[in-house]
Amino acid sequence: EIIPGALDGTIQKIKVDEKNNSRIFLGLAPLVDYMASGIDENKENMARLVMTDDRGVTWKVVASLNGKNVKAIFPDNSSGQVIVFTESSCQQINLLTGEIVGLPLPVKSLIAVEGGTGKSGNLIYIQSRFGRENQGIKGGMYVSSDKCKSWKQINEGLFDGISGGKVPVFRQGLAVCSSKPEVAYISAIVPVTRNDGKTEEI
Repeated sequence: EIIPGALDGTIQKIKVDEKNNSRIFLGLAPLVDYMASGIDENKENMARLVMTDDRGVTWKVVASLNGKNVKAIFPDNSSGQVIVFTESSCQQINLLTGEIVGLPLPVKSLIAVEGGTGKSGNLIYIQSRFGRENQGIKGGMYVSSDKCKSWKQINEGLFDGISGGKVPVFRQGLAVCSSKPEVAYISAIVPVTRNDGKTEEI
């Protein structure tokens, strides 16, 4: 064990606290995800959040997380908490008490998560697979401006000229301007209908 109590695992995310560079968070995926099958599902198969307050001299386990892949880590010094995303959950962890609170997600599975802080506050974006449901579109891009208490779907422009019955496919590309989080960039394959009636992916 490199980190006592954390077990060996794959470091998927590293987050340095912007207001305290002695504090570093690591998102660890369970090593069993990359080993042979046949291992029983238990707590050791969960992702973990670990941290250091002394630039890596010592480490401690902060929490076991619902999910196996850590997508993003957002420290909040003003509240002494950190918000962590996995592929299937969003959890707020109190660093002093260890209390974990599950926060709502508008979809069941996430592709990517990014965010930034600007003059108007924090914005966090999540990216999920598109699907059709009840003659409507579910999934795609969502944004939260209230620390993940609520989400707004923002798929404007992604369906311009799209072929009937088709949906865009994300390439797992998502970037957010850290100082102006209103600006976000995504990479997607969009099947559109050409003038000759054929479908082309752009």
